[in-house]
Amino acid sequence: MNICGHEYKVSTNMPKDIRRVSDNFHYGQINYVKKLIYISPEIDQKLAEESLTHEVVHGILFHTNDCGAHNEQLVNSLSCELSRMGVGKLLWKLAFPKRRKRGVPRAAKT
Repeated sequence: MNICGHEYKVSTNMPKDIRRVSDNFHYGQINYVKKLIYISPEIDQKLAEESLTHEVVHGILFHTNDCGAHNEQLVNSLSCELSRMGVGKLLWKLAFPKRRKRGVPRAAKT
C-alpha cells in the first residue's frame, strides 16, 4: 500500500506485545521506520477496516510533516468520517487484493 510515496506492508499478524500496551488494547499500529501497518487479528472485519483507515491517516499526516500525526483526536475525527464514507473497504481491498475466500488474510504488499 502506497502512502504519500512510501510503500507499506499491511499485516493482520499483529504481535501480542503490540496488541496490549499497559491496560490498553490496540486495534492497529503503524511503524514509519519499517513501513509496516499491523491490524489486530482479534477484531471483526468492520473494525479492521476502520483501524486500517485510522493507521493510514496517521501515515498521511506523518509523511506530509503535519504536526497532527500524533494527535489522536484529529486522527480519530478524520478516520471516522473517512470510514463512514466507505474508504476503509477500499483500503482493505488495496491492502489485500488477492484475499482468500475463507479467513482473514495474514499479510500482503501492494
